Amino acid sequence: MGLATIGPIAERSSIMQNILYYIAQAPGFELGVRDLVLDSGPMAKLVLLLLFGMSIFTWAIIGAKWIIVRRAMVQTRQFLESFRQHGSPAKIIGRVRGLRGTPLLRLLLDSYRELQSLHLRQPTDSPNASSQGAMLKASHLKFIGSSMDRAISEETERLEIALPFLATTGSTAPFIGLFGTVWGVMRAFQGIGAANSTSIATVAPGISEALVATAAGLVAAIPAVVGYNFFLNRIRRIQKSMESFSSELLDYLEKRYGGG
Repeated sequence: MGLATIGPIAERSSIMQNILYYIAQAPGFELGVRDLVLDSGPMAKLVLLLLFGMSIFTWAIIGAKWIIVRRAMVQTRQFLESFRQHGSPAKIIGRVRGLRGTPLLRLLLDSYRELQSLHLRQPTDSPNASSQGAMLKASHLKFIGSSMDRAISEETERLEIALPFLATTGSTAPFIGLFGTVWGVMRAFQGIGAANSTSIATVAPGISEALVATAAGLVAAIPAVVGYNFFLNRIRRIQKSMESFSSELLDYLEKRYGGG
């Protein structure tokens, strides 16, 4: 970078420092966030209140989702370790029944209930009535698989509850802040016209509203976007674990009870 480039940059930096200095020295103007909010107009306060509410809900959702998704991922690993020890379905269920945070437990319980209902519908005078393995047919496995597909869809929707709010906040909060910025600039120009003066003291209140609204929009939007992408990625991983477990469970049932 040559001297010809450094010169203009230093000059612009000096000008900006002077502007900020004169704004800070303007009568009745303080660089405290509390003062900026209290000195803002009704519309700016409304914008800030809306962004504050969105930010509170965003952090509440992030906190709740963190607990739910983390527990689901940890218990999913524990569930798979217990399931792969095999044994009868009743024994497997007994080992994993306490892992209620993982959606895989519902898949296992639903499939076991369907298996029991299919067995109960078999004729009691069948020559193979004592052998449940001979009763389970390919059509039955397909029926159980469809039941698990529905459970996967429902569990995924349950995990994604409130994520649309994060997406909405992340996409709209900057524009709400931009609205506050435009309103603040308009107020600054109105102040210039009313006072018939272009002094910093006249412009400073409107500029402060604009800056605070812009910052508030970003403060609300950035955590929402980060949280949405983070949790969406984790939920997709849990969904893939459910789909993989569904195939694994069908293979287990076919090996143990197939032969119809």
